[in-house]
Amino acid sequence: MNKKEGLSMMDISTQTKLFETKVYQPLLASFAEITDLRFKRGIRYKLKPFLILLFLSKLGGADRPAEIADWVKFRFTELKSLLDLDWKKSPHEVTWKRILENGIDAVEVEKVFGEYLLSMSEEEKRLWNLDGKIICGVKSEETDNRLHLLALQESEESLVIEQTALEAGENEISAGKRLLGKVDLANKIISGDAIFAQKELSQTVVERGGEYLWKLRANQGKIYELAKDHFAKGADKYLGKTSDIDKGHGRLEERFILTSFRIAGEIEFPYLEQVFRIEKKSTEIKTGRQSEQTIYGITSLPVEEFGAKQLLDLTRKHWRIENSLHYRRDVTFKEDSVRKKSINGGQIMAALNNLAIGILRKIGWENIAQARRFYEIQFAKGLELIINPIVT
Repeated sequence: MNKKEGLSMMDISTQTKLFETKVYQPLLASFAEITDLRFKRGIRYKLKPFLILLFLSKLGGADRPAEIADWVKFRFTELKSLLDLDWKKSPHEVTWKRILENGIDAVEVEKVFGEYLLSMSEEEKRLWNLDGKIICGVKSEETDNRLHLLALQESEESLVIEQTALEAGENEISAGKRLLGKVDLANKIISGDAIFAQKELSQTVVERGGEYLWKLRANQGKIYELAKDHFAKGADKYLGKTSDIDKGHGRLEERFILTSFRIAGEIEFPYLEQVFRIEKKSTEIKTGRQSEQTIYGITSLPVEEFGAKQLLDLTRKHWRIENSLHYRRDVTFKEDSVRKKSINGGQIMAALNNLAIGILRKIGWENIAQARRFYEIQFAKGLELIINPIVT
């Protein structure tokens, strides 16, 4: 067969690779959407290059305003040339603080960054996780309340596609309704802790085209007790069961799940299809020390499509998202240890952390701390992530 008659294996391989390649718009276009709230008179540092340098410093390991100021200052000659800046000197720490606190709006920043990360989320990746986090180091000067954020995360790559700060007197339930109201839930599975296992919220998720997967807790009364009693009655009641074993981080973890649809008719809960029980047994390999945990949950996912194996896989993904994203934000980005008196500034920094983690994961970095060390030195390559289309 000649070239006119068909494709060689190399041609097929090349075309397949090209077909799998995805191209995302430059991050710079999203930065351009953010409104500069400063008075135009006397502006020394334009917002777009300011945001570029802010994100570059984040990629390169800077987390506090003082660290950001130093990071830019120590590289200012090279950065000035790369960005063709007419700035006479590098911004002072006070300037970084002032713009973060008053120059841009955290709600708008969350929206812009969330939309960018959502554009990177693949349609077939259905599991989205609702997860709350209190930023211990960020307090309001007026109310003394800590910054409490609620995020909606895509499962595979921990992309935070929406995030909001809880308002005064608000809890995660009402914030969850508000957050989910901003996104298309069609064909999505929304997972979350027991606090979200509320009838109204669950009904809203399903009637907007999604499904829910919630944990249960003992303080939820009747629904928890019914689930617990149901699984205690005997194996003849169970519809499905499976187990798996993981080894890593010095631990051996075994998980065993039982699922049932029979109880669904006994519990008054919107669109309930299945109840499940997961038993987790963790063993520290070095010491042999063991710990056990039993978790109950409910879901609107039909048994015909989501049996025991699928439900166990979904719950594992939920826990992995919680653990991996929190670890990266708290340890790698030192989110809880950074002290701020501005809620607006703290929320913007958290949004930047989410953006950095999402992009670094998307382009293939598993070790985010290592990625930050790389971009600390190779900041010109970090700039390419901002001004050029991202190809994965």
